[in-house]
Amino acid sequence: MTSQLSSKDPGPVEINASLFGFDEAGENISTQDTAANSCPPTIQSSDQKGDAFQPLKIDEFEPYIKNLPSSPLLLFQAFIPTYLVQLWVEYTNEHVEFLLRESKPAFRARLRAWFPTTVDEVYLWLGVLIYIGIHKEIRLRDHWKAATLESHLPTHSILKFMPFDRFQLLLRHLRIFPHNTNNNLPSPYDRIEQWSQHIQQIGTCLSVDECMIRFTGRSSATTVVKNKPTPHGFKVWVVAQGGLFLRWIWHKPGSSFGPIGLPIQRKRKRGADEEPRLSLTQRVVVYLVSLLPCAIYHVFFDNLFSSPDLFRILRKEGWGATGTARSNCGFYRPFVQMKAADKAGGSELGYNEVRTAATPDNLVNQIIWKDHVLVMFLSTVHTGADFELRQRKRPTARTAQSQPIRTFFGNEEVKVFPIPSIAAAYNDEMGGVDRGDQRRAGKGYDHHVCRGGWQALAWTFLFDTVLVNSFILQAQGQPNWKPFRSQVDWRQCLFDAIINTYGSTGSSRKIFRAGDTITPKIQHIRVRRKNPSTCLACKGLRFDDARSRSSETALRPRSANQQVPRSRYFCKTCNVALCNSQYCWDLYHRLK
Repeated sequence: MTSQLSSKDPGPVEINASLFGFDEAGENISTQDTAANSCPPTIQSSDQKGDAFQPLKIDEFEPYIKNLPSSPLLLFQAFIPTYLVQLWVEYTNEHVEFLLRESKPAFRARLRAWFPTTVDEVYLWLGVLIYIGIHKEIRLRDHWKAATLESHLPTHSILKFMPFDRFQLLLRHLRIFPHNTNNNLPSPYDRIEQWSQHIQQIGTCLSVDECMIRFTGRSSATTVVKNKPTPHGFKVWVVAQGGLFLRWIWHKPGSSFGPIGLPIQRKRKRGADEEPRLSLTQRVVVYLVSLLPCAIYHVFFDNLFSSPDLFRILRKEGWGATGTARSNCGFYRPFVQMKAADKAGGSELGYNEVRTAATPDNLVNQIIWKDHVLVMFLSTVHTGADFELRQRKRPTARTAQSQPIRTFFGNEEVKVFPIPSIAAAYNDEMGGVDRGDQRRAGKGYDHHVCRGGWQALAWTFLFDTVLVNSFILQAQGQPNWKPFRSQVDWRQCLFDAIINTYGSTGSSRKIFRAGDTITPKIQHIRVRRKNPSTCLACKGLRFDDARSRSSETALRPRSANQQVPRSRYFCKTCNVALCNSQYCWDLYHRLK
């Protein structure tokens, strides 16, 4: 993909909810750069330092949001518009037709009951996904169980709009890509690339980190990261701002792969200026920021990426950078020795003391700060001389490294005192990706996805990212409605809006109807038909009651002496049989 760095605009970047598209960005290429290792590089420490660090001047600006759509549903559809869902419908129907034509499903296979899906039904299915995420059940099928005369189960409203078998059919066969897709991205990433490019957002203050997407099935693209809350699944490299995911690229494990889509580093021509070559992991930072609109950014990342060479390249592009550092990233040797002494409990620095040393070219500042351990920073922005007031709690650690901080706090549990601005800014901005992960955790579809890796990426990452990003935009913007401060309330609002809009046109529930809940009751019409059916009011069922096959079986008469009256009269609007009496009519329609 090509970078979009024709100019640098120091002004604020506008988050416009009407512009959710992804800029034209060339082709994806699977990176196979054997000259660069995807692991953090090991660089020897240096005894040399510069005379005076020259900080990169960055005008701070705050992101702002405007032009939000007029309703929550329209904001949701800005990420998943109708034309995109129409493509999914075409892909899905073509895929199932191909399966039915080329394969021979078993006699009792769900696929034999397939009928073409529609845009309204797919939106309704997405609404059911939202509902399942906020109303948890241990088993997926439990959402479709209804209370009977003998059992008092919670009854979920989704069973009125979509049967369980139909939900499973769509979950298994809904396609967001053509069934004959043949991209150069490794599977399963090629399956969701089109949608991934569509739902990107614009951001300002940035942090770069990795996140994991849970997947328990078999795939050569899964990664194991033992220290993560989700240790097994797909790895994604993300640039984010305050929990709002802006851009991301996928990761495929293996020495010949790594981050997918990075431009290949070209060999330097003989006699050309010396330019450092970065590892695959470090190039992720440069590439992700290059996908954003042209502006001056301040990027924060951890010691997985840091090295003075990366900071020089970011500075050359006009971007500021701040991050923690490792001892083997080419850091100033006396500081590395002080870090080793601190680990052994013999720190030379008192608590909250700072020391700095510029690189020999004076472009990157190397900073050490004594917290409960000695922290190493690299920055092209911070000098280390600025401090900010912060409230800190006394650490509970009792190691030799934490002796200076215990002495500083004494008997006080909490203190307000100045700490280096670089530490304060890092603590504020670095957690952008983690905040997004925390918002995604526990609120989405969390049932096991063991078959189809692209489904885990689509419905447990991309779809959750849509819900989280839309929540942040409406919470931080100025919508026409009262902003929602709870994700549960926001998702429930979206579900209600989807049901109210598509519940009547997208519902695939054909039997066990609960009545027409859309048309006002005063407009319901009584008609006479040729064939009689059981009166639902006489069976004890009422308008808007959720029913399932299990409840219908439990309510059947058990002997010939307990027959429920049959009637040729129907409510034409609800399409249910009722006795030709005002009592049954009013009882069923809850008019008494």
